[in-house]
Amino acid sequence: MKSIFINNFKLSVLTFVCFNLPILTSAQEDAERILENLKEDYIIGEYSKYKLVTDHIKDGILFQDKESKKWGFVYRNDIRINPYFDEIIFPYYKHKDSVEIACPITKLEGKWGVTNEYYTNLSGDLETIREDSFLNYDEIVPEIHKDSTVTTYYKDFLKARRGKYWGLISKFNGVPVTAFQYKNEKKLSKALANGLKLPSVDYSSFGSSIFKILRSSAYTTALPVCSDNNLFLVEKNNFWGLAYQVYDDLITEIQAEYTSIDFSLKSQYNLPEHLILTKDNAYGFIKTNGYEETPINQINEGVQFGFEDIELIDKNNTEYAVTKKDGKWGFIEPYSGIILSDYIYDNPEDVPLYYLDEYEVSEMKNILKSLPVSKIEFDNNNGDGVFRAKQKNTGKWGMYQGSSGEYTELIPAKYDEINFFTWNGDFSIVKNNQKYGVVVSPWSNDDSNNLETIPCQYDDYKIIEYDSENYPGNTDKFIAFKKQKKWAFVDYKDGKAYSEFKYESPEDLPYPVSN
Repeated sequence: MKSIFINNFKLSVLTFVCFNLPILTSAQEDAERILENLKEDYIIGEYSKYKLVTDHIKDGILFQDKESKKWGFVYRNDIRINPYFDEIIFPYYKHKDSVEIACPITKLEGKWGVTNEYYTNLSGDLETIREDSFLNYDEIVPEIHKDSTVTTYYKDFLKARRGKYWGLISKFNGVPVTAFQYKNEKKLSKALANGLKLPSVDYSSFGSSIFKILRSSAYTTALPVCSDNNLFLVEKNNFWGLAYQVYDDLITEIQAEYTSIDFSLKSQYNLPEHLILTKDNAYGFIKTNGYEETPINQINEGVQFGFEDIELIDKNNTEYAVTKKDGKWGFIEPYSGIILSDYIYDNPEDVPLYYLDEYEVSEMKNILKSLPVSKIEFDNNNGDGVFRAKQKNTGKWGMYQGSSGEYTELIPAKYDEINFFTWNGDFSIVKNNQKYGVVVSPWSNDDSNNLETIPCQYDDYKIIEYDSENYPGNTDKFIAFKKQKKWAFVDYKDGKAYSEFKYESPEDLPYPVSN
C-alpha cells in the first residue's frame, strides 16, 4: 500500500507541474525568437515583457524594456518603435483584431497622441518623435469612427479627450478636426450620429506643420480650410476665427469670436466659395473666390454680417449666398454689400441671382465712395456708364452716368421706381406712391431742368407699338395710361391726352391722332 501511495503521489506532483507550466503557442515562440534575434544583434536591449498585438497579427510584437520599463514595437522582424513610451495601443475598426498597425496610439508622461509610422521616424531618438508628434490628449478611444460623407481618403477619425472636453482627431496623425467642446464621449457620439460635419482635407499635406503652429500660438485647434492652401480655421475657448500660416506662425486674419465658421467644399484642393459665420444668433458670410479672387490676408475686408439666416444655393455651377432679413430673403453683392435683389421673397429659391463682372464691382466701389446710395443697378443694355441708385436716407431712386468717381445726375433721386431708357429711347417710366409718370431722355431733350413731362398720377400703363408711318420698317411707341379704371393714350412729350379716358382696356384704344 505504501509503495502505491508514494507512486501515486509522484504521479500527481508530476501532473501538477506539467499542467501549470506556461504553454507557448507557435506565435509566442516566434515572437520570442524574433526578440532574441534582435537582442543578439543589439537592436533592442533586455526586455521584461512582451505581448502580441493580436492573435491574427503574429509578427506584431509589443515589448517592454527591462531597464526603462518603456514599451516599443517590433513588426516583421524589424523594430518600428523604440522603447520610449509608457503605453502603446492600436486603433481598430469595430473589432479589436482589425487593428491599424500604421497609426499606433502612444502614451508618454501622461499624454496620448497618434504616432504615424509613415510620418514620424519612430525608430529615431525621443526628441525627434516629440517634435513630429502631438502628445496632447488625456484619453484616446481606439475604436475608429469612419465618416462616409468625407470626400477624401482621410475619412477615419478617433475620439479624444483634452482636459474635461471631448473632440475628434485624425486617425492619420492626431490632428484635431473638431473643437473640444463636448462634455463627455456620449455627447460627442450623439453629435456624430446627428450628422456632425467633418472636414474633407488631405491630412498628408499637414501634420507636424499643424503641431508646430499650435505649439507657438494661443489656439487649441487649427483646421486647414482646404488641402492646397495655408488658411486655417482656428479655435480658442470654443470660439472660431481665421488665420493664415507664415512658416511656423499663425497670423490672425479674423479674430476667434464666432461660435462657428462653416463652409461647403466643391473641391478639397480649392478654397470654398463661401465661409458662413455665426455669432449671437446672427449669421454672416465671406466670399473667398469667384470673379474677384480674395487674397487670404484681405479676407477680413469682405465680411458681410447681421443676417437672420443664410442659404447657399448652387445655380448653373455657381454658388450664391442668399440672406434673410426681417423675415424675407434677398441677395447682396458679396464684396460691397450692395443689395442686388430686394428682401421681398418668402423662399430663398425664389430670389433672382446674378453676379457683377470685375468692372462693375470696381465701379460699384467707386460709386459707394462718391454717392450716398445703398443699392446700385447698371444699365447693361446701353452700356454707356448709366446706372440707377437708391438713396440711403430717403429710399428714393435716381439715375446717373459716369465712371471712376465722376458722376452726372440724369434723373433726380425722388422716385420709388425708375426704368432705364431703351436703346435710343426717348422716355422712361417712373413711379411714385403707386402712380406712374414719364421722364424724357436728357440726351434728346433740350430742357434738362424739365425732364418730368408727365407727373406720377396714373394707375397703370402699357407701351404699345405701331408700324411707323414716316419711317417704314420701324415702329412708333405710344403710352396708354389708366385713370379711374379707364384708358387713353397720352403724349409723353407734353403730357396731353389724345382722347378722353373712356376705354375699358388699352386694346380698345384707336390709333392716337393729335387734336
